[in-house]
Amino acid sequence: MFDASNKGNTKLFPVCVQYFSKFGVKKGIIDLIDDADESATNTFENLEAAIKKS
Repeated sequence: MFDASNKGNTKLFPVCVQYFSKFGVKKGIIDLIDDADESATNTFENLEAAIKKS
């Protein structure tokens, strides 16, 4: 899940995950990205970096 929220001139992108464990479905936020550049390329690079960091 990936969605944006405006806060002033900066957009906040929560990077959320949902996965299965032996106890059931788990959900969580792995990162919160703040970015003023709204280009698709920059958004993709930020998402890719958050996934690699986790």
